[in-house]
Amino acid sequence: MANNTFLICLLLFAQSLQSQPIPNGSFENWNSAEGYASPDNWSTTNILPFFTGAEYGVTQESPGISGNSFCRIRCAANNMGMPNPNYIISGEYNALSDFGHPGFPVNSIPSSLSGQIRTAINGDDFATISCLFIRREQTSGLLDTLALGVTNFTQTNENWIGFDLPITQIISGIPDTCIITMKVGFGNAPEVGNYLDVDDLHFTGGTASIDESLRIGFSAWPNPMNDQLILDLNEMENVNDITLYDMQGRLMQHWQLAATQVSLDVAQLPAGSYVLHVTNRRGRWTQSMLKQ
Repeated sequence: MANNTFLICLLLFAQSLQSQPIPNGSFENWNSAEGYASPDNWSTTNILPFFTGAEYGVTQESPGISGNSFCRIRCAANNMGMPNPNYIISGEYNALSDFGHPGFPVNSIPSSLSGQIRTAINGDDFATISCLFIRREQTSGLLDTLALGVTNFTQTNENWIGFDLPITQIISGIPDTCIITMKVGFGNAPEVGNYLDVDDLHFTGGTASIDESLRIGFSAWPNPMNDQLILDLNEMENVNDITLYDMQGRLMQHWQLAATQVSLDVAQLPAGSYVLHVTNRRGRWTQSMLKQ
């Protein structure tokens, strides 16, 4: 009897690690508590046109491929008729004040983020889906990015298609938060009307393994950053592409550097959490950074 109880507990524990649902991943539940429509458990840029009177960029549409509705993220028009990019992020986040607590609780890392999408992409633009698994260090408060997946869509797909975004684990550990961001209109020349339709978001597969080639191969300090960020790239090869993203997946800085030690100016960055990417021909390395 004791052995059976142990096996049942073990099975339930394993299931809990691999069966974490994405809150409102089917986008069935919406509310207008703030004066504009938003999907439950998600935050949108709709707060901005709510005050300006421009077009809303995140809307509930129907019918969904799974259920009654889906989410459309659209490059809408601002008050002057110019393209206005928009995004949606899991959890609680205020795009007006740039403050909140994005993400939802998790305790494991899946193999993929999966779902259904449709796209309309015109001009020099793209739609992006990103998924970060992070862990907050209790003593320092710093955020470690344990795993991530990012994909861009650059073509129009008028019919629903399934996608599987691989999640690559970079650092060993158990995450406490997952942040999913989806956006449209952040390209060089977006057009009004570009959109990303999303439905049936869910995780697939078990815990991903660490790719040895993607272990951090550089040093970055100080962390937290102040006005300067110092990178030691002596162990890297070839020209390195350096990018710095905020926690909403927005590109904040971009450099191309040779393998050496350099000091980068980050004085203009607002205080907050960032993800630093260093990319060369061998792969991409990632590190969480904090700006004071």
